Amino acid sequence: MHRLNRPLTRISDDADDVESLLDAFGEILAVLNEQAPVAPPIKRRHRESWITHKLHTKRRERGCLYKEARRFRCPILLSEFRLLCKLTKITSEEGK
Repeated sequence: MHRLNRPLTRISDDADDVESLLDAFGEILAVLNEQAPVAPPIKRRHRESWITHKLHTKRRERGCLYKEARRFRCPILLSEFRLLCKLTKITSEEGK
């Protein structure tokens, strides 16, 4: 961490100069990138071939409905969610 102190002391010495502030910030970012580099993004798998766009939309709708039912603690929404689960399950089994 002592490498990080050098740019910080430079900032306090000549804080009026914008260029020196930008240089010090760049040095701080370089040190941070050395210590904890940003990980590459996780690559996701492709969707299964039997999951159609229509089925994917229903599953997303089902998830949103469940989230609302939990948030509002609404038994009506929960029963609608259960019904949509059954319909989605039937549709997905037909697609396989």
